Amino acid sequence: MPILIEFNYFSKFWVEGRLKVEFFDSHAHYDDEKFNEDREEIIEKIYNADITKFISAGYSLESSKKGIELTEKYDYIYTTSGIIWIKKINNRV
Repeated sequence: MPILIEFNYFSKFWVEGRLKVEFFDSHAHYDDEKFNEDREEIIEKIYNADITKFISAGYSLESSKKGIELTEKYDYIYTTSGIIWIKKINNRV
């Protein structure tokens, strides 16, 4: 399954006289049920591809709780918590 990640932030710093770029995924939903079967594998692959920090963006009470669980499991994942209120118009979102 292809993974599309929007990299909204990166930092630059020097390591042993060389410039190193660190990528930070500032808005991810790895807590989503779509990732239930292979969440750990995907997170590890992304981390090993030098995406060194993530923010798991909560959008409901349940996803916010799952985001907290991810932060407890991975020291490089942070979370935000929130609830998105969606008004349905003509039974469509």
